[in-house]
Order: sequence, then C-alpha cells, then structure tokens
Amino acid sequence: MKIMAQKMKLWNPFMELARFENDLHQSFRSVRDRVYAPLLDLEESDNAFKVSVNLPGFNKDDIKLDASFDFLEITASKEEVKTETDSESEVKEVESEWKPVHIERMAKKYHRKITFKIPIDVEKAKTSFESGVLTIDLPKSPEAQKRQLTIN
Repeated sequence: MKIMAQKMKLWNPFMELARFENDLHQSFRSVRDRVYAPLLDLEESDNAFKVSVNLPGFNKDDIKLDASFDFLEITASKEEVKTETDSESEVKEVESEWKPVHIERMAKKYHRKITFKIPIDVEKAKTSFESGVLTIDLPKSPEAQKRQLTIN
C-alpha cells in the first residue's frame, strides 16, 4: 500500500488580496478602452423613423452621425482629462490647480449602427440634442412611404 505525501500549502490572505487588487486594476484598464452601445428607442410611423439615444455627459460636438439610405451610424466619444509634462517631469492637469487623487470618470466611447429595411431620405433628416438625449427624425424615402390606394 502506497501513501502519497501531499505538500500542504498555507493560505496567505495577503497574497489573495494582492491578486484580487491586480485583477481589479486590470479590469478597469480594459474598461477605459471599451466601446459601448448607447441605449436607444426606435419608433416608426407611416412616413418616418424616430431614433432617441441617451448620451449623458456629451456635448453635440462630441457626436458624429453618418447616414445612408439604409443605415444610421452614431458615434460619440469624450476624451479623458488632458495632462502635460513640465520640465521637471511632473504630470500636471492642463489649466487646473487640482491634482487627481482618485478617478472613476473616464473617457467614454459609444457606437451604434442601425440598419433599415425601408429606405430613408437622409437629406430631410432632422436632429436635436437636449438634456443628454439625441433625437433623430428620419423620413422614409417617398417611394417607401405608405399610400392609400383607391379602387377603380
């Protein structure tokens, strides 16, 4: 009968905490580079589509819209606080006397593409941006609009 000797490993809670902290930092580093899909509502009438997109914290200059007869692409990005290095190799925030101690707000990147099965008339599209909500009215192209037919 063979008895196998197993080496017992002592549990070190500090090593576990260090590993957890490292994993946590790694996950937040990857969050900074992520591109998120913003929440949106898509509504349809007989003559148009209406898209409402939540983009809190953005200005209209941070938003880019691309559209064609069959798609709408929404991209919004906000840069992190810019820093600069002075002659003594210290990092300072641009135009601020404040030194970061803890930062949770970071750069945001949103991207969403909507494909339409019915052609839209991009030339007549209307947009508005108010209180962090982007609204886009996209009329259907005239040949795609619903019409009432008369019986002869």
